[in-house]
Amino acid sequence: MSGDRARETHLLPCGFKRSAHSHPRRGCGLATQGAPYFNWAFLQFPRGRLEEPIRTLPLPSRRFPQVMTHSPPNDSPVRRGDSKRTDAREAVAELDATLGLQTAALGVLFYSPSYDEEALVEELTKRQAAGPIVACTTAGEIGMDGYQDDSISGFSLTGDEFQVAIGVVDGLSDFSIEQAGEIATTLRADLGAQVESMKSSNCFVLLLVDGLSGAEEPLTFKLQQALGDIPLVGGSAGDRYDFKSTRIIANGKAASDRAVIVMVHTTRPFQIISEQAFHPTDRKVVITGADPGSRKISEINGITAAEGYAELLNLEGPDQLTAELFAERPLMLQLGGQWHVRSPQTVLEGGAIQTYCAVEEGNVLSVGECIDFAGSLRETLEAARSKIGEIQLLIACDCIQRRMRIESHDELELASEIMREFNAIGFSTYGEQCGTVHMNQTLTAIAIA
Repeated sequence: MSGDRARETHLLPCGFKRSAHSHPRRGCGLATQGAPYFNWAFLQFPRGRLEEPIRTLPLPSRRFPQVMTHSPPNDSPVRRGDSKRTDAREAVAELDATLGLQTAALGVLFYSPSYDEEALVEELTKRQAAGPIVACTTAGEIGMDGYQDDSISGFSLTGDEFQVAIGVVDGLSDFSIEQAGEIATTLRADLGAQVESMKSSNCFVLLLVDGLSGAEEPLTFKLQQALGDIPLVGGSAGDRYDFKSTRIIANGKAASDRAVIVMVHTTRPFQIISEQAFHPTDRKVVITGADPGSRKISEINGITAAEGYAELLNLEGPDQLTAELFAERPLMLQLGGQWHVRSPQTVLEGGAIQTYCAVEEGNVLSVGECIDFAGSLRETLEAARSKIGEIQLLIACDCIQRRMRIESHDELELASEIMREFNAIGFSTYGEQCGTVHMNQTLTAIAIA
């Protein structure tokens, strides 16, 4: 492969140091033993205002029988599961039997928007005893069978190896850097009361955010800046492929225009992952008209965006621009020496292009070309495994356009096999976050040994 290839297969340990051509050799090791019970605080930030923690509880000793044969043992502190039952109440009951939600320090679920949301929230709220349960809608789930649909997948963290603090932000358009600092300070204080030490090698943050809010770029940047060296990884909620409403469940309520921030302290080794299988070609464009706030490109190379994109790909006209083609030939932007995908979503009336990420006027972008998708994914996950040991849970935020591409190339089962091998649980997203950057066509993940 050529030396200028820009495969983004980065393992990001505590300091976010990474190379576009090689994996850093520094991993995250074991940390100081935490408290022998779980404390959790559900912090609500309506439009940035901070409320006091609701409660702090020790972990009950109650356990639940295992019903899913392909889940980890029920005494494992890291549990995975899914349910394909169509009834929301039955699905939650099945997951609870596997994940032990009522005794977990944290439960995180990824659910198809086909489920009855009111029933889902009610059942999850009843089971929120020892620790918080959060969830989001998806554009497809990643469960025990790999990529799947019309299901609920999830994981729980239990035992004395995990401590958790949760923050919720409502009103994302009003989110400020001051509010980000307030959240980070409060979460650090809550975890600091539970553990002996907090540092980037024993803490991480999982972010779930409304995928139609258009607020991921400032939210991600401000949060990571406020968190300092504690790494942030996340995904934007989806709604199959309808682009109507995405939902976040937290604190017994489902809502849009919301983000949930989960800060986790652990004594287990973990690894932050950001992987994408595209590299830039020599076909470049200049964005001559754009509105970053609405994520719209109006002009490329001085002509309408749709005409410019079609010309760039040697198409007969803009009518040949499809979602599948955008997934195959996205745009790429170089930031800080790293290449990130800036995926078009659809062509709008008048020839503008809606994108999944903000693009600014004056940006010079390259057309991306996919290299070996499955090979890139496996290489990245094997590198993580070599650093931290056997992966018990891969929290996977995987772009919906990646799934579209592997489906169109008949690679869904191959990719699912890799996800199963590395114990992935997660969802197909409308966007991914890692560090300060919101991106597309990427897998962002947290691997826990």
